[in-house]
Amino acid sequence: MVGTRIPKTNIVVDTFRGEIDGRKESWIYFLTHAHGDHLTGLKDGWDRGIIFCSHITKRLLGTLYKIAPERVVALEIGVSTAFAVDAAGRFVNVTLVDANHCPGAVMFFFCGDFGRVLHTGDFRYCESLYRDLRGHLGETGEVDIAFVDNTYVESDRKVMLQSQATREILEIIRAQPRGTRVYIGLFKIGKEEILTSIARSLGVRIRVSFKRRQRYKLMGLPDVFVCSDDDDRDDDCENERIIVEVIHSCGVTREELEERQRRLGDKRVVGILPTGLGARICTAKSAAEPPEIFVVPYSSHSSKDELGTFLRN
Repeated sequence: MVGTRIPKTNIVVDTFRGEIDGRKESWIYFLTHAHGDHLTGLKDGWDRGIIFCSHITKRLLGTLYKIAPERVVALEIGVSTAFAVDAAGRFVNVTLVDANHCPGAVMFFFCGDFGRVLHTGDFRYCESLYRDLRGHLGETGEVDIAFVDNTYVESDRKVMLQSQATREILEIIRAQPRGTRVYIGLFKIGKEEILTSIARSLGVRIRVSFKRRQRYKLMGLPDVFVCSDDDDRDDDCENERIIVEVIHSCGVTREELEERQRRLGDKRVVGILPTGLGARICTAKSAAEPPEIFVVPYSSHSSKDELGTFLRN
């Protein structure tokens, strides 16, 4: 593989010089997903090369970073794509595999003269993911090099399955008295399947910011959300038994929720954090009924045990 180098930023999973559809590019990039810690180095007007990713990630990049459409190429998941890498006619085949992490997240399987290389990006192990991946790796299932998401490799923290986390969150919400405001803390992208399950199970529409709703539309999620930025939504929601709203994870602390409670006239406020990384819970200062925060140990990263299973298989 000509021009291979160790990437200096998280955006690149592997790079090589090449030519795509007759267009000569100095570098081409492969992006696993659109979480912020994998976008280091990206900025509006990106012109350093062509980025290859999934269709959902391409749509998100166009909205988040205003990157010109011709600078981002979407590849089909599960389809092997051949890239010419030099004038001698050598090729590398690249296959995208769903990573079960967040909308648009993929693994990359590279196969060429250099060998067989798997880059998982961030992923959550499950049987269907493993079967899908093995289908692309072939009978032996072997690779020469594997770059694996190791978020929990040194942690014995247990994380729930998505179905378990959804059930627990539903139980928490259903146990609240009428009129409670429930704030679910999430990053900009990820764990949306829990939200859609909650909306359908409770028969409610979930309040989100305008920007978050725009992202959810780009992801093709079901229309179970309303915009919390609209002032007239408050009157519409007064008759709802429970009001569920998504805010950024950083906002689910007792200090932040206490301030929301104060602005709402001391209505009952509850926070829910679906996270496998623990939580920062500050002490409430003055509310007569301090906001409760429930931490649900769910993650879109593989646990240590799941990583072990993935690597052994």
